[in-house]
Amino acid sequence: ANKVVKPPPAKEGESVKKPRIGRVSYEKKASQAKNAALKRLYETMVEKKSNLSVAVDVTSTAALLKLVEEVGPHICCLKTHVDVLDTWN
Repeated sequence: ANKVVKPPPAKEGESVKKPRIGRVSYEKKASQAKNAALKRLYETMVEKKSNLSVAVDVTSTAALLKLVEEVGPHICCLKTHVDVLDTWN
């Protein structure tokens, strides 16, 4: 089992500060990405100023295309199961 370690108590009148964990920007992540698809995803996130993804579970190609037209400008990733579309072959 893991050992639970508690930080030492703060001295009287002293507040306990949690360490700040820096965030890495999407620009930096894109520049460091070794995978081309991941690099393009980060670039899209920067370009659109969004990290929003949408999962679409429809069986009609027309419904899928309508949704893509509506949400496309606002998202950076679309997930679907193309094998359930009515025109999949």
